[in-house]
Amino acid sequence: PDALTLLHDALATRLRDAGFRVEERPYQAHVTIARHCRRVLTTRSVSALPWRVRRIVLYESIGAEGGPRYEPRAQWPLDAAGQIGPWNPRQQAAGLDVS
Repeated sequence: PDALTLLHDALATRLRDAGFRVEERPYQAHVTIARHCRRVLTTRSVSALPWRVRRIVLYESIGAEGGPRYEPRAQWPLDAAGQIGPWNPRQQAAGLDVS
């Protein structure tokens, strides 16, 4: 969706401006269904699933025995138009401000 691509581009710009390395591949919206499968999954068509995104969460992937652990590090609420809402001051105090 165009709105999601615009949101991704704005976030990438802010991250780059803040000194973070941003992946250069074109953005492709996705949801991970399975990882590290041990057998071939059957392929079949799936209808689009419309849903409203209410927030963006930044996770840190931490290597752990038995597989990675994902720790939320920051989150941004989205308004009804998909725009980033007000910043959480606790995240800013923790040094997680990417605005």
